[in-house]
Amino acid sequence: MAPPHITGAATPRSGLPYHDRIGFQLPHGRRTKTQERLEAQRQANPMRSRLTDEAHWKRMTEKKWAPAKEKIEQLYCHEKLPLRLVMDIMWCIYQVGVQGNGQYLDRLGKWCHFKNYPVTKPDNADRVRDDSETIDDGDANTAGKQTRAQRKPKPSLQIQRNVISPHEFDFNLHASAPPPSVSSLSPNRYRPHEGVLVSVDRFIHGIFGSRKEKWSTNITGFLDSNGRQCPLTKIWRTLPERCYGASILIRCQMNIKAETNIQRMLDDLRKICHLEHPAFIVYFWRLCLRLHSIDSHLPFMKPLDRLFALLLECWPDRSNHIGLLISSLREVGNDELRHVLRIGYVKAIRTLTELIGDENIMVLEMVSFYYRFFSAKFILKQALIAKFQSVWHQIHTPGGLGVDMWGGKDDRYIPPLASCHRQAAKTGSGAKE
Repeated sequence: MAPPHITGAATPRSGLPYHDRIGFQLPHGRRTKTQERLEAQRQANPMRSRLTDEAHWKRMTEKKWAPAKEKIEQLYCHEKLPLRLVMDIMWCIYQVGVQGNGQYLDRLGKWCHFKNYPVTKPDNADRVRDDSETIDDGDANTAGKQTRAQRKPKPSLQIQRNVISPHEFDFNLHASAPPPSVSSLSPNRYRPHEGVLVSVDRFIHGIFGSRKEKWSTNITGFLDSNGRQCPLTKIWRTLPERCYGASILIRCQMNIKAETNIQRMLDDLRKICHLEHPAFIVYFWRLCLRLHSIDSHLPFMKPLDRLFALLLECWPDRSNHIGLLISSLREVGNDELRHVLRIGYVKAIRTLTELIGDENIMVLEMVSFYYRFFSAKFILKQALIAKFQSVWHQIHTPGGLGVDMWGGKDDRYIPPLASCHRQAAKTGSGAKE
């Protein structure tokens, strides 16, 4: 029998609210005796019933957060994880709280954890925008003078919206079992799942979230400290393509050639896996999903285990973000591996969107590839198409970035964008490979 679900924030699978201001609701509009009694008291004495309702609301709030208190204290106080990461773990795995820090700030304040463990603020939280900035617009009258910064025109509403709904960031979304109860879990039951989210968050924030950034981005990809596109991105792009070629060979009953293709992919990966590159977090999930699909057809090849073993040779220490990610994935059971890969993929997309935005070829390709392997129920396809069109026009319009920004004068890197655009424009629940 599955453990009971923690009462609290409504899950995306349920259309009924869990409670109102005077108690719990029953399906089909029925009311409990407690609700009927409180309703009668409210009509008889509105002021007194208001105080009773507020006291009942506070008791239900305390009851909701009590089972999660120990887990939140472990993550926030003992492991000293940032509050954003604590909220992601509690919502994604246990569905406790909401996707906002208001309730967490209130709970942590009442638990007296602000004195020694202040809430971690983002790196740019202390930056105050100055309206009087020096802008050189080419005019001799205003050149070198402090003038008010001109506002950029706002993009359309479709482009402003996030492509992936927050409901997608739920480990139990596509599972048949209800969410786990924090109070009934063994201490290490979901530690590998938490390790995946922690490693992804630390890897991306370590590259793009620091004040002294080694890497930056433009609309077409990642730029090194010199402002140039690193050629390693092209190598990372070819690795999933080799896996896709191997899957086609397997469908054609050419298993020996498929094995050769996989081995060549691993040999190419061995040359670059020791370098921390932002393209790793983009293409790692594609490799895992492609190889996991091959694993299901030809388990004797064990391509996913060979991938993890190779990466652990380069990053054996769990203190490293990549080492923690691979070690956590190896500890996950086969029946849950696909679900863990999904939440890790969504976590990478969400974190990159927060730091560099999603009007970026790399992020849009990640979303499009996710759309091909998982359900598109919570993906806003119109917003995805609008973002692809915006990026496409910025590259190809006169005076735009141009095809040369892709790293070469040929069009070999334009087809991925076009194929992702066509895939996003498809209707239905999404094509799964």
